[in-house]
Amino acid sequence: MRSEVSATAIVLEGEGEPTKIKLFFNDGEEDNHLLYAELFLNIDAIRNCVEFAEKDPEYRRGVIVSLGMTEAGTR
Repeated sequence: MRSEVSATAIVLEGEGEPTKIKLFFNDGEEDNHLLYAELFLNIDAIRNCVEFAEKDPEYRRGVIVSLGMTEAGTR
């Protein structure tokens, strides 16, 4: 995985547990399906767990590219 990843985050629910956040990777790249991605991040401090949830399978490659060590189109 990359040592650092940038994303735009919007808190969908934060008044209680768990906190639900929507992450947007590579904003401005919506037309490039290899880069753009959306992902849900749920943080449950009471249960001490974090959950990543795929928003839609069409963003899977963008998630892998954003979080992985490779650049788009390479292995």
